[in-house]
Amino acid sequence: VGSEMCIRDRLVDLGADVRWVSCNIYSTQDHAAAAIRMVVDLDRFATEFVATIAAEGTKFGITRIGVHTGEATVGNFGGDVFFDYTAMGDTMNVAARLEGANKAYGGHVTISGEALAHAGGAVDGVITRPIGRLRVKGRDEPLATFEAFAPDDPRATYVTDYMAAYVRL
Repeated sequence: VGSEMCIRDRLVDLGADVRWVSCNIYSTQDHAAAAIRMVVDLDRFATEFVATIAAEGTKFGITRIGVHTGEATVGNFGGDVFFDYTAMGDTMNVAARLEGANKAYGGHVTISGEALAHAGGAVDGVITRPIGRLRVKGRDEPLATFEAFAPDDPRATYVTDYMAAYVRL
């Protein structure tokens, strides 16, 4: 995974080919589009990895990703006993809530309407479908949400039929 340049702020080696990476996209004009493309690539990698190890008889969970854009407080937090470099704030809370919403919707990648708007409403190489307006803890107003797919993702084949039904609502 690495379609976009990013500043890696965490890397946890879980052995073999499994790594968890949290990163911040370099400050660019199209940071939201870059982040969305990157997580779609990450989803592709995770889905292929799960299929590979399942074929070997190992069960592994689904990777779920939430994407939101905005300001966050980033830095070293903690004290004498525990010290951690992390990001905090409403932006992080919303992204975490979107990640969790994937379980209810059966999705892998959920992005906020704000992130998609910052990306210009569409991202080259990414198919999106509206999920609906989601109430997230910590926010008064519901949040527009979208699911994102790579064009070659088998789940993307249903998007055309889904969109035809969605516009009728």
